[in-house]
Amino acid sequence: MLVVNDGSNDNTLKNSINCGAKVITNIVSKGYDQAIIQGIILACNLNYKVLITIDADGQHPINLIPVFSRHIIEEKYKVVVGARDLIPRFSEKLFNFYTKIFHRIPDILCGMKAYSSDIFININKKKLKNTVGTYYVLESSRKKNKIKSINIKIKDRIIGHTRFGSTIKTELRIIKALLKCIILDLLYWKSND
Repeated sequence: MLVVNDGSNDNTLKNSINCGAKVITNIVSKGYDQAIIQGIILACNLNYKVLITIDADGQHPINLIPVFSRHIIEEKYKVVVGARDLIPRFSEKLFNFYTKIFHRIPDILCGMKAYSSDIFININKKKLKNTVGTYYVLESSRKKNKIKSINIKIKDRIIGHTRFGSTIKTELRIIKALLKCIILDLLYWKSND
């Protein structure tokens, strides 16, 4: 297990080490995208075959981790994405509407995802910036990789509040990521005409 401890001020580091995890600790938070990049680069360097991301707020059903992993290992999906039963923000609903139509991915912004490590061979591992964790899934979709969605039920947050935010700034950040996705899609489709 690998944990990216992105500037937390709780017991993440201590609990992770006690559970036997390898831990990357950022003294100051570098943000969601950078934490994902750090974890993926280290996991690839350690030759992990399956990479599963989950948010640390306790909302994702960790009992489904073996199911996500099985779809990668046994059924040869390249990416498995959770599809939450509750989408909290308007901007997320808009982004999901777009990716459901053009990529057949109903919840691109769900933090619970599984990846086959081989997708990172041909994807720039550092290009995730400002995509709210969507870049690798969408690049896989553009490359026609096999992707599966699994419905998940979100639990109440165990502790604290969202670090991602729920302000107009957060909504604009997600809209900006959606626009980046649309531009990348247009460029990809144009180059493949």
